[in-house]
Amino acid sequence: MQKLLELRPGVALVQDGRFFPLGEDTMLLSAFAAPKKSARGLDLCAGQGFLGILTALRHPTVTLSAL
Repeated sequence: MQKLLELRPGVALVQDGRFFPLGEDTMLLSAFAAPKKSARGLDLCAGQGFLGILTALRHPTVTLSAL
């Protein structure tokens, strides 16, 4: 079963229910993050990378790396 999550107009995330889903904790953490303009960040043990994607969408001037 696939689930469509619209992140903002024109940007959607399609999740396959057979795999580990995007959790509420990731959504809350990405909303909590307040990096300075042009900051750099590193997401260790990024899994599917949802936190990095959500943070990058909210803060486009920040450079993020995910491992």
